[in-house]
Amino acid sequence: MSLLLETMWVIFCYTSIIMRAKQKGFTIVELLIVVVIIGILAAITLVAYNGAQTRASIAAQLSLT
Repeated sequence: MSLLLETMWVIFCYTSIIMRAKQKGFTIVELLIVVVIIGILAAITLVAYNGAQTRASIAAQLSLT
């Protein structure tokens, strides 16, 4: 069973390399997907940063009193 999976993996990798060699660039859909993923990650990061900044500000105010 393992040999079959390894053989299938080698065939998959080989065909992937061949197909990628024929393709010169990325399609607009692939680029849009990457931009959307980066946008989602940036939004998550900003929300987490703002939450941490608010908690730090409250903690600083409480420590001064």
